[in-house]
Amino acid sequence: MQTTCIFLTENKLTGPMPGWVLSSTKNVDVSYNHFTWDRVSAPKKCEQDPT
Repeated sequence: MQTTCIFLTENKLTGPMPGWVLSSTKNVDVSYNHFTWDRVSAPKKCEQDPT
């Protein structure tokens, strides 16, 4: 079995956005948490799913 989506929605997670989330090739939902965003190391643009 292979993971295609990870839902971490509304878990009150805090701190910097984990690097594995930003570099993941999976669909990762981290909405409704309290992550911080480092603009210096963050991707310059969001990539849209080609499908």
